[in-house]
Amino acid sequence: MNSWEKLLLVMVLIFVLYPKTVTSDTDIVVVDENSFHAADLENTVLKARPGSKFPKEKIQAIEKTLGTSDKSEFKGIIIGGNLTAGTGLEQAIRMLGFPKSLAVERGDRPEQDRTVVEYADHGIIIYVLNDKKRIESLDVLKEFKGEFFNGIKMGEKIRVLINKWGIPHSMDSSVVHYPEKGIYFNIKDNVLISAHVFHK
Repeated sequence: MNSWEKLLLVMVLIFVLYPKTVTSDTDIVVVDENSFHAADLENTVLKARPGSKFPKEKIQAIEKTLGTSDKSEFKGIIIGGNLTAGTGLEQAIRMLGFPKSLAVERGDRPEQDRTVVEYADHGIIIYVLNDKKRIESLDVLKEFKGEFFNGIKMGEKIRVLINKWGIPHSMDSSVVHYPEKGIYFNIKDNVLISAHVFHK
């Protein structure tokens, strides 16, 4: 992870986790790109905020997140187990590492704005509503290598899903709905190709 990615992650985490900490003061920092050191800038950003607005535990969580490797600490993802709608954003970032991309999608009203966190290597896209610290919903793509609760994996035949999860609430040639489990699967040729997980 390069230093600009670390800076971007710190800024997005501050925006998502502490959206109400904005003050009327403006800080201007001039950075000489030729003498740029990621650790110095990271420490400057974290130390520049007032202590009362950034509890020590949150700063440590951000620092731990920045040091997390995308691959080395990854132990496996179970959708509906250790990652689901309602999982804390910090916990998800610690588990998955640095995201491939971050974006903010504007809603009709500010409270409908949401942050989109993409983990292309894991085949997961996370959606978090503005001012929230928990996952609102997530998309699970065909590249996903983990599993869903009860051992279902992407690429399974629809009959395997029905054997393990029971008869779906509704089903057609492209979608299988399990609203009581907070999930629906997209299918093609009777094979699971993606899923959307949401609050029940």
